[in-house]
Amino acid sequence: MSLVLPIPLTGTKPTLLENDIGRGFCIDENSGKKDHVFLYEKEKIKTTHATTDSNNFSLIKSCETLKTALNVRGEIGLSFCLLYGKVMGSYMETNITNNKTITLLYSRKIVRKVVELDYYATPSPNILIEKDIDSLRSKYGLYYISKIEYGSFIDVKFQLDSSDHLKMDKLQGEFEAGIDFGLFKVSVRYHIEEGKSSSTSNINSTSSIFFGGCKPIDKTHVQSFDEAIKIIDSFQLDENNLVPIRIEISPIPPRATKILNDNSMLFSHYNKKLSSTSSYYLEIKQMIIQLDNFKSISKLNDDNNNQNGQQEILNILLKKVDEQIDSLKDNQDSLTKFIQSSMKSIFNKDIPFTDSSISELKIKIQQMIGLVLIETDRGFWKGPSVNNIPTYKGVYMYKDKSKYEGLCLNGKRNGKGKLTYPDGNINQLISIEGEWNDDEVSFPSKVIFKEGGVEENILDLKSANEWKERLKRIKISNSLEFSNFSKSNEIIFKYFVYVDLIEDKLFKNLFSNIIQIEDRQRYSMLLLGLIGSGKTSMIELFINILTGQISDDPKQLRATNLEDKDDVNINNGKSKTKSICRYEIEYFTRDSWIFGIELIDTPGFLDLNNNNNNNNNNNNNNNRQHLKSILSSLNKLERIDNIALVINGSLTTEKLKEQSNLISILPKESLECLSTIITFCDKENQANQILNQIKNYIQDKPSIFMDNPWTRHPNNKFKKIENKDNIETLQKIMKEKAAIVQEFFIDRTKSKSSFNPRDL
Repeated sequence: MSLVLPIPLTGTKPTLLENDIGRGFCIDENSGKKDHVFLYEKEKIKTTHATTDSNNFSLIKSCETLKTALNVRGEIGLSFCLLYGKVMGSYMETNITNNKTITLLYSRKIVRKVVELDYYATPSPNILIEKDIDSLRSKYGLYYISKIEYGSFIDVKFQLDSSDHLKMDKLQGEFEAGIDFGLFKVSVRYHIEEGKSSSTSNINSTSSIFFGGCKPIDKTHVQSFDEAIKIIDSFQLDENNLVPIRIEISPIPPRATKILNDNSMLFSHYNKKLSSTSSYYLEIKQMIIQLDNFKSISKLNDDNNNQNGQQEILNILLKKVDEQIDSLKDNQDSLTKFIQSSMKSIFNKDIPFTDSSISELKIKIQQMIGLVLIETDRGFWKGPSVNNIPTYKGVYMYKDKSKYEGLCLNGKRNGKGKLTYPDGNINQLISIEGEWNDDEVSFPSKVIFKEGGVEENILDLKSANEWKERLKRIKISNSLEFSNFSKSNEIIFKYFVYVDLIEDKLFKNLFSNIIQIEDRQRYSMLLLGLIGSGKTSMIELFINILTGQISDDPKQLRATNLEDKDDVNINNGKSKTKSICRYEIEYFTRDSWIFGIELIDTPGFLDLNNNNNNNNNNNNNNNRQHLKSILSSLNKLERIDNIALVINGSLTTEKLKEQSNLISILPKESLECLSTIITFCDKENQANQILNQIKNYIQDKPSIFMDNPWTRHPNNKFKKIENKDNIETLQKIMKEKAAIVQEFFIDRTKSKSSFNPRDL
């Protein structure tokens, strides 16, 4: 069986001359060419002048597909590794980014002249006197050059890469189904232009070109995909500059020497071991080339980025890469010594490597330069590593589904990077971007929260400590935790409800209904009312109900620092709420966020009932400004789904009519979202009378009424309770009221009406 090998140029001179036909060839030595096996006799050499033009376009996925694309057939030896290894190695993938890469090879060969030795050529007299296989191999090798093809060739490697892995997977699927070069050009151009004209990720194209025997090609300015295509289109044979582009290497026939007639089976086994050894040598050479390429590219990339700490981490990595290269060269030396030893020694010894050990070594190299995923105790890492420990730039996909993109050292986040959190994480974070040290972010850094994609820049130690403090949670019960997310300019209290731990049937009914809402994942209710209408106390009852705490033991859950403890008379005309306060209730199942309800408490409006018209006008203007201020402070919210007008049921008829004037200052866009909550009222007749005394467009809106039982509960530390109800009776009343509130919220969350405070 003949071996077919492509022959690259070394410098400007061909590696083979025409009079090399019939020479011995050793695939297991650096030099390759040996003494003549057959005499160079012109009458035994056939020269054919005929043109064959062939091209091949292949997707390169492995060393084997590369050999096929380059038309390499037969056994591979050490000489081939040195002859073509560098060119072949340049086709291997070396990607230090986190982009998906596709490598393709376009190869065109024009054969103009074929020089072929006749099978019955005369053997050299010297080969006939060789006495043993080792001597034969040393002087002549075990093969001879039987054919040389002259012409021109061009090989163009296209490497496409993009951060859009889905797009690249789709593109690779198209190529795997069958590659036509014309369709390839159209498809790649389309995707490149699409990336330029849209927000989708770009597809980048780089090209490497090898050629010979053709008219001059200027490849110094191959900057784009189109320029590489132009070079392919301009490729032409140069009749005066033909180069050897392919050779056939045939085994020395037994007629040339008696040595090969003796024990042919033994010789076949010997030849097989030589072939395996040479193949292992080639694999190791490709690993060295990949590591060298990685060093060059990573140094260039580091010089361009110049990030803090990046150079230090890169130096640590490259030191390990150099150590690995030295180790691989030692492996090469051991293979060279084995293959150059005597036939007897080769028979009696095992090859230093096996298919399994080479595969393990290949995986180790690919992991070191970041070509494959590695699994750690924390998740999966795609990027360079040292002994399977993430080192340098890459992507870490943690087991909790969070993802880190940036620098790592010793398997931890170190240097510049971005940590992206999974949807529904317990702290409602989207991402944290900044400088990291041992997995901890330092400042300045950028934190993005779930609510409306709010960004928060952490610029100093004080704000960093405040942010960390806000992430702390206080356990209220087995199913409820609390966290203070307030800052100097806004007050936010979060309640983390672990739904799976709540057994209350009423709550389960509430939750099963609200999670069926398809058009939103958060419901926001804004409560408005006059000073002293009972908004804040009602909110605390709502929170107990909506967090599933009402059936066990209602708890003090509202913002304790926002009220004057001395202002215990609900009708004393003083607002219990000093500023807007957002109560955010987050529902989780199995640590995954499912839904959110937000209750927004507001400072009370001024009473318009005053005999002095000037004062009434002033109060009315003040209330308008007050409402405008409230809506302006809520412009971070995407929408408000309900405005609940809270009315004190103990007000006189005259005051009720005046309170309804609050509606006249509401934005027109919000009127479809109105509902009414009547406090200090436990009788339906009383509630109906109140509704009849306020404006018509309020009367048909959803409403509930109740005398809030929480105001009489002993757990309420902000009320002076003089006549305490029996606890059992009070708990029964609270459950009854809880059912009413739950039905009210189920009805309200199903409503499609909402408005955006940013638009007002």
